[in-house]
Amino acid sequence: MSTGSEGWLLAERPLPGREGERKWYYANLPADTPLERLVTIAHARWLIEQFYEDAKGECGLDDYQGRRWEGLHRHLALVMLTYSFLMTQRHTAADTPDGGFSPLSGAHLPGRPPASPLLAVL
Repeated sequence: MSTGSEGWLLAERPLPGREGERKWYYANLPADTPLERLVTIAHARWLIEQFYEDAKGECGLDDYQGRRWEGLHRHLALVMLTYSFLMTQRHTAADTPDGGFSPLSGAHLPGRPPASPLLAVL
């Protein structure tokens, strides 16, 4: 008899002499998964949470007001695609000496200040 899926329980504590809290992670990956892989996946959670938080603020991830699953699915897919595109453009512009390509370079919307080449207004 089993009470649930078998998995890993990872514990993280601060280095001796440093302040911080203990963190616990549960993973149900196979038994032969290397410890380095488990730690990498556990720490990837922060990146995913940051992605959702930024997508809410910049692209309206939380603005869907429909009632059907199909509409929600399309909205989420479009927002995630848009946010990924914006982040790619932002990092490309930061990595290239000429500022990279921006779809809003030189654009100006009436009644608003000129758009930054690193941000898009949706």
